[in-house]
Amino acid sequence: MSIFEDLAAEEERLEQILSGLDEAQWGSASAADGWTIADVVLHLAQSEEAAAATASYGTLRGQRAGRRYRAAPSPHVRRVTRGP
Repeated sequence: MSIFEDLAAEEERLEQILSGLDEAQWGSASAADGWTIADVVLHLAQSEEAAAATASYGTLRGQRAGRRYRAAPSPHVRRVTRGP
């Protein structure tokens, strides 16, 4: 399995887990002390978007040759920040 296949499989598994959570579970404590499940998912999504912006455009701000880049948020970021 290539690293890309491994990452895709990991993303699919995470999607399966997260899609089954109800509101109470989103707000429940995670294994990270002081963080809810929603906090952890938001952290993962923002880290992924920052990595994508950096890899694609060379900076977190997404500027290269005068262009601005803003990664489209994942479905889970929208759920965490805007509700269901």
